Amino acid sequence: GEFIYMKLKELNEKYMKQIDSADKSSIIGIHNIIVDKALLNYDVDSDKMKDYLDDFKELDIDMQKMCLKNILNKNLLYLNYSEIDDEDFNISENDKKLNREFYGEIF
Repeated sequence: GEFIYMKLKELNEKYMKQIDSADKSSIIGIHNIIVDKALLNYDVDSDKMKDYLDDFKELDIDMQKMCLKNILNKNLLYLNYSEIDDEDFNISENDKKLNREFYGEIF
């Protein structure tokens, strides 16, 4: 038999992968990107994350990784189908067409 699958558009998942592969020399850069660009949990204040950067630097790498993973909104690891028309996500017309053909009238 055949198996067909489609990869989902990564949102926070790409940051999870960066965190997993980070080392002590790259984790601060990843922290800065996440605080500025990622979709954070509702109760995370990105300004406070920036204010406490020096404290973050003092943590060991495992704690830094745990901290960054904990602030990411896990409900937004991937883009929901219902959001493909949102211009903020920059989904190409070709990808939208493919998704609509794949899902048909299900949604």
